[in-house]
Amino acid sequence: MRAWGAAPRTGPYSYLSGVKQPVLVADGEADVVMPTTNSRALAQSLPSARLVIYPDSAQGFLFQYPDAFAKDVAAFLRRP
Repeated sequence: MRAWGAAPRTGPYSYLSGVKQPVLVADGEADVVMPTTNSRALAQSLPSARLVIYPDSAQGFLFQYPDAFAKDVAAFLRRP
């Protein structure tokens, strides 16, 4: 997973600039399996990304913050 998102191009995330669909990137701030730095890099590399980081959580952020996550998803889906 260290090379997650890497592609044989100029940079490990350069191919993501070609993704035109809006993307919601969500993560817990303490995720050690897929570190939050990867989520930040992913969101920064996607032209239409929205990044949401949930505090005091890891991979289970959507179970720890189900209402907040549902609101964030609903808001993301409503955007033009």
